[in-house]
Amino acid sequence: MPGRVYVESPTLMIDYHRGPGSENETPPLRQGAALSVGDWGVLAADGALSLIGREGGMIITGGMNVYPEEIEAALRTLPQVREAVVFGVPDRTWGMAIAALVEPSAGAALDAGTLGRELRERVAGFKVPKLWAIGAIPRTPSEKVIRDPAVLTQLVRGAS
Repeated sequence: MPGRVYVESPTLMIDYHRGPGSENETPPLRQGAALSVGDWGVLAADGALSLIGREGGMIITGGMNVYPEEIEAALRTLPQVREAVVFGVPDRTWGMAIAALVEPSAGAALDAGTLGRELRERVAGFKVPKLWAIGAIPRTPSEKVIRDPAVLTQLVRGAS
């Protein structure tokens, strides 16, 4: 069962750099001496921790919780996929609809129908994106994926 990840260490941070009251400050979550920065995970029977997402990144669609990282990881198992970004977009019926921007591997040809069918073999049907865009994923100059919902939504809506 997924849960919030807390850690304890003598070197834990006390607060964020700009401190309480800073613009866009999200206070760290504490539980006694333990701290969480918003990661969610699942513990295996052997005690191994698998990170599955981050607070605020979860998509609630039709009352179901979906972690984008799970879908992204499943898409990356496909040889024709270089990278994928999954996110939620407002939807009148579902509250949020799952959307994906998928960047093909070099020389690969992708289409939403094939991606949906192959993904359905790897994740539950309600986790398969309803909106797709295929193309280059926006990145910063240091190659970090830009996950700005406004940018991603515009790319996916433009492809529909």
